[in-house]
Amino acid sequence: MDPYSVLGVPRNASQEEVKKAFKKLAMKHHPDRGGDETKFKEINEAYERITSPEKFRQQGPHFDSDFDFTPGGFSFRRGGNMEDIFSEFFDFHNRQGQRRSATVQVTLWITLEDVALGGERPVSLQSNTGINTVKISIPRGVVDNTQVRYQGIGPDGQDVIIVFRVRPHTVFDRLRAVDLARNVDVDFWTLILGGVVPVKTLSGKQLSLRIPPKTKPGITMKMAGQGIQNSRQQGDLYVKINAVLPEDINEDIVELLSRNRSQ
Repeated sequence: MDPYSVLGVPRNASQEEVKKAFKKLAMKHHPDRGGDETKFKEINEAYERITSPEKFRQQGPHFDSDFDFTPGGFSFRRGGNMEDIFSEFFDFHNRQGQRRSATVQVTLWITLEDVALGGERPVSLQSNTGINTVKISIPRGVVDNTQVRYQGIGPDGQDVIIVFRVRPHTVFDRLRAVDLARNVDVDFWTLILGGVVPVKTLSGKQLSLRIPPKTKPGITMKMAGQGIQNSRQQGDLYVKINAVLPEDINEDIVELLSRNRSQ
């Protein structure tokens, strides 16, 4: 057995680091909390091998007769103060349990771009010692008013619940969880004759949308795969065509159109 690998600490770890790693794993795998008793005993043995190496040099491959195991698998030395050992372990366990049972809830406003890209965001939390900053990861595709729990990242080990609120966008509307919609102005010459118009996506990409000849104003065209992506699917972008007049219209064209309309 490599006790350092079992506890997940480097060989130059301090006694405090070893103790902290032991307590964390012991609580996770304690049989009274539904853990595996064999794994729990292995953790205890690893801790003993690091903190009391002389015991294992003497005993070889056999268990030290001076040690017993409680029904839950916690080892103690005969003649030692077992009450102190259990008091330290379970007091720590109870303190952690009390901390984890408390939660901190924070409302975080994000943009539609944050929804599309995800990424990390610092969040400030108030505690008895002042303001603490933690980093949380924004789930890609998160829906407005969604609550996400981040376990144990609070200043006193509390769970932090982030309520994500998504700000309205000036250009894009969110149709469903992953689909987007926007308007695009197209001059009536392009609507009549057909052509290509530029469309900017939420991610900032500049794409080209082909307009068929004789396109009617107000129709909606789909650009597949240009919406929001979450863990399960990729959305589409729906473009509504708005008809606009060109800024400069040749008078000869106006006269020609007038003649054709009157015939």
